[in-house]
Amino acid sequence: MPGLRKELSELVRQNVLAYNPVTAEYMIQGRSMEHGLHMFVEMMDE
Repeated sequence: MPGLRKELSELVRQNVLAYNPVTAEYMIQGRSMEHGLHMFVEMMDE
């Protein structure tokens, strides 16, 4: 698990993910990243 925590922390540092310490949840930072991820998943389904 320490490797995963390190990667998640790096993604938060790079503003790719946001972390909510109250709920201990990670989420995508910003709507454009959300839209891009959605488009990527749709492309992978083809």
